[in-house]
Amino acid sequence: MRHRDIIDVAQPTRPYFDAIAADCAEVVTGYARHHAYGEAASFQRQMISALDAMLGDTIGTAWRKAVRAQAKNPRAATAWKARALNLDAEDPHMSVALACFAPFKAETWMLAVPLPIPCPMGPKFAEPEDIVLIDPATGAATLHSGDTDTLIRFDDTDRFSVMADAKAWAREIAAGAVEWFYRREQAHRLANIAPDWLGAPSALAIGNQDKIAWPRVTAITAGDGIDAARLKKAIFRQTRITHVESAMQIGRAA
Repeated sequence: MRHRDIIDVAQPTRPYFDAIAADCAEVVTGYARHHAYGEAASFQRQMISALDAMLGDTIGTAWRKAVRAQAKNPRAATAWKARALNLDAEDPHMSVALACFAPFKAETWMLAVPLPIPCPMGPKFAEPEDIVLIDPATGAATLHSGDTDTLIRFDDTDRFSVMADAKAWAREIAAGAVEWFYRREQAHRLANIAPDWLGAPSALAIGNQDKIAWPRVTAITAGDGIDAARLKKAIFRQTRITHVESAMQIGRAA
């Protein structure tokens, strides 16, 4: 059976949603390329509402509901996100720096970071694989899916940095977004190729670091919230977890 013939009976409108979302992403990107940011935001809000009505209740609709809510008062939403990460809410760069995030109403208000992390100047209505929820009061991070003891990583390189401090991780993304924005603007002025958006510079460890399945790579740099000695022991233990047992001997009954 061909892929296009497979229909998800639980979400029969999903193929139509995916096709429309792809077209909408191109439109929003086109607006942004021509610096028509107001038109891009307005078009995005309208399409988010229409597409969610088609899709029903999913992790994506929860994320897009948060995106729509912050669009009602972008200035206030940006200020809240800045305070949640202990950043200066009056900094004019905050609108770009925090564009990938949204306030998210769970049991309390959390800072939501969709995975994969969307481009700061791109559309925000794609279906996320999961959502990192950061508690502004404690800095603790959880996943919307409920998964625990996991590593959030966006590349398969042989060397990477990892953090356990979710606020520091989000601030690093925010700083990277501003840097990417200026490099993009410079590339446009020089008629050069715009830089790709790569998301988070570092991985994020959620839950018990000893229980995370750490990848076997050449080097891991311990960032904020990671105890290098403890991580080294955890990885060493994981390389020695193979158990060898004797085969079960089954005797014949008399």
